[in-house]
Amino acid sequence: MPDLVESGMFFIVKSPSGENVNPPQLYHLKEEDYPSLQFQDTEALFYKEGYPVELYVIDSTDHEILALPTQIGWFDPGDDSDEYRDIELKDINAILANEGLIEIEIDDLDDFYGVCNVILEEEKVIIRIL
Repeated sequence: MPDLVESGMFFIVKSPSGENVNPPQLYHLKEEDYPSLQFQDTEALFYKEGYPVELYVIDSTDHEILALPTQIGWFDPGDDSDEYRDIELKDINAILANEGLIEIEIDDLDDFYGVCNVILEEEKVIIRIL
């Protein structure tokens, strides 16, 4: 439960009946929807919008955290491009629609030895859809 509600937080989309949508989808809380977020009654906000979520990249084998929310930033769109770009909400929702399965850039030599060292570019990980 966050102490402070901030513009840009991720929330899970809910159906009109209040159920979570499957596959899950996220949206950003926009400041224009709640102009005085710092004074907002967070209980009422969470009742209406649901609870905010933070994104982590977790290894499905040993449940090790590979990337913190602050490190999720680069998206590799695949063979169509040679460059990374900032990850966007549509990319995150596409990942969630793919059961949350992703690839993350790691040091290949470490992978050979069974170690998982994530490569950071400007303090952000590089993610692509599996």
